[in-house]
Amino acid sequence: MTGVRHDRRSMPEQSRPSGAGPVSTGSTVSFGPYRGHMQRLRREEVLFRQGEPVEAVFRIRRGLVKLVTYLRGGDARIVRLQRAGDWLGLAGFLDRPYGHTAVALSGVTVERFAMECLARMRHDDAETLNELLSQWHRDLAAADVWIAQFSTGSVRQRVARLIRYLAGLEETDATGIHLPTVREMGEILGVRPESVSRVLADLKRKSVLVPAGHGRRHDTYRVDVALLAALRGAGAPRPEETFRPAAR
Repeated sequence: MTGVRHDRRSMPEQSRPSGAGPVSTGSTVSFGPYRGHMQRLRREEVLFRQGEPVEAVFRIRRGLVKLVTYLRGGDARIVRLQRAGDWLGLAGFLDRPYGHTAVALSGVTVERFAMECLARMRHDDAETLNELLSQWHRDLAAADVWIAQFSTGSVRQRVARLIRYLAGLEETDATGIHLPTVREMGEILGVRPESVSRVLADLKRKSVLVPAGHGRRHDTYRVDVALLAALRGAGAPRPEETFRPAAR
């Protein structure tokens, strides 16, 4: 069992992520007394879909996952990015379905724990339960930041804030980032991809973004943080300044 269904009727054709879903590596993982399995996803593969019953919770071990909400009119909106150490599927605590569609934004490795683990935590493991509830609280704080920073201001301001935020997600070099596609950035910021493309082109001309990819990677850039900060309203907090996954 992969924890993924393949009913895509509720998703608009142009927004449907491709791929067969997560693949089990056969490796067993543990979280305290709980046992799970390692799974890998390629970019654009779906971990779970909005509205499905929660069959498992997941902890991200590597990579970025985008949480997508599909609106009644069929439009997609990326409402959060989750990184290594974050948990997905915590709505299972309330016996609610998945509230978003989780899609790999890059190559992703996750640890999958069946719902039985949550049931055991409720009755036998208050410490672990509190840790996961703290994660849920951080997610709510992240949602507030998302609304305040990425849904207000000009397109240029929103793009600049998003770039700084993405730089803070990188684990190795805060001045180098992998940019999402312009469509994905538009879904995060609530603006047209064409508008994002124009702002990115201007930032490249001004050397705020300098291509750093090699070979087939054309989405990697070095960021001039000082120039980026000089853009009016570009003061988005870094992820660690607002919420940070708890170490375990």
